[in-house]
Amino acid sequence: MPTGFQFRLRRIGLAAAAIVAICAAAPLACTIGVANGDATADGRPLLWKVRDNAAVPNNEVYYNTSLTLPFVAVVTANGGPDSPTWMGVNRRGFALVNANAGDLIDPPERANGEFMRAALGSCRSVGEFLALLESTNGIRDTHGNFGVIDSTGAAFIVEASRDQFWIYDTRDTDRGFIVRTNFACVDTAGTGIDGLPGEERFVRSTDLVTGWVDADDLTVANLAGRHARDFSNWACQPFPVPCYECGEPDSLHGCFDTFFSISAGGTVSGAVIQGVAPPPASEPAWLTTMWVHLGQPACTIAAPYWPVGPTPAVADGPETAPLCDLAQRLRFEVVFRIPYYPRIVDSFALMRPGGGGLWSTLLPAEAAIRDAVNERLTWWRRHPPAASVVLAFEDSLASAVYEHLTVDIVTPASAPAAPTRLNAYPNPFNPATTLAFDLPRRGHVRLDIHDPRGRRVARLVDGVRAAGPHRVGWRAAGLASGVYVARLVADGSTTHRRLLLVK
Repeated sequence: MPTGFQFRLRRIGLAAAAIVAICAAAPLACTIGVANGDATADGRPLLWKVRDNAAVPNNEVYYNTSLTLPFVAVVTANGGPDSPTWMGVNRRGFALVNANAGDLIDPPERANGEFMRAALGSCRSVGEFLALLESTNGIRDTHGNFGVIDSTGAAFIVEASRDQFWIYDTRDTDRGFIVRTNFACVDTAGTGIDGLPGEERFVRSTDLVTGWVDADDLTVANLAGRHARDFSNWACQPFPVPCYECGEPDSLHGCFDTFFSISAGGTVSGAVIQGVAPPPASEPAWLTTMWVHLGQPACTIAAPYWPVGPTPAVADGPETAPLCDLAQRLRFEVVFRIPYYPRIVDSFALMRPGGGGLWSTLLPAEAAIRDAVNERLTWWRRHPPAASVVLAFEDSLASAVYEHLTVDIVTPASAPAAPTRLNAYPNPFNPATTLAFDLPRRGHVRLDIHDPRGRRVARLVDGVRAAGPHRVGWRAAGLASGVYVARLVADGSTTHRRLLLVK
């Protein structure tokens, strides 16, 4: 991130009546989708969800072992074994997401999350999920659209009321994918979707995914990196970032309203679940990977989780998840920070006209993590690792995300930068990274790299350097994967930076 990057609040004077008019809260507005292997770039099914529920902004990633099958899931913070589940995957590779369907007849209670918890804890496949629905007709409290995939390559959407359910198989579609928002297609009876809840998001999401499928580019990178952060207007047209022509309210140049967007002011988390290659491939089902944005996706970095053991402490704290707490801070203080206007995005906070902005450092960091995971998965699919290896890697990545958000984004946004603050891009890396620091004045600088046991493995700088920004490359030739520490001594202070080498 450029030196001195700070976010500044504009002073706003607005009439109370105008504030009330624009601030009407959006309804629950989840967007989900599913694609089979014929539609995806690598032949593995994909399942995704952008969760919208501003009433419960604190989410975490929880590993649940209370039922027959262990599973990892996104739940409301301070979750436990009985917590409703909103998106997840179990040890057998069965994955499930949901979106409320407001036009289905409501049951006496709304319990989609409770039903999802039961399904993830008991179903090994889409077939078993359909059997569970059949056996619970008339007694379950669901009114939702459910997206499901499994280790056989099945990829379905199921619309389920209390008494009935309707099955939509991606194999019956032209392009191998299905999108849902907050209405049930069974109720439209071919009459169209005009005026139905989530119509604009349905059209925008379908347009995005159609383009990627036609370009053979439906990937985790596009779904987590672009779809989950997509902003569009009532006409389903995207807002550019930064948006030079936007001004909502009129006095706020560069700002726009996210009421109709996939990524909205009430979005609290998101997930993209990548399944395993179907038979005759023999990939372990538990290598199904769930990428999670804890917090508003525009304000955080997606990290991967696997259903093999407890999730990292930064993703599942004693009350709230530290990763989600950081994203919440960025959401309210940086991106959706306009007083009394919780749906309004300041696009210049994301990408500044002259360069910089939140996304200038957040997006490259997320891309580096995806590259590291893809390399590791390529090896793991041929040589399945022990669960402890997977969990150690998962923890190192979640910790890297937390450190990146804390050191590179939150700290510069809220306090003057330390004179010798040390950054690294990319991080995680393989095999090379660039270390960056700024000196307030001319002086002696020493920059060393230490391995996980504390031994110095490289000395990159040892001499006098001029005031200003400095960049130093490091290539970790011949070193094993792991966490290394860069140690910078300059201007009377010592600064450390963790570096994750992934091979």
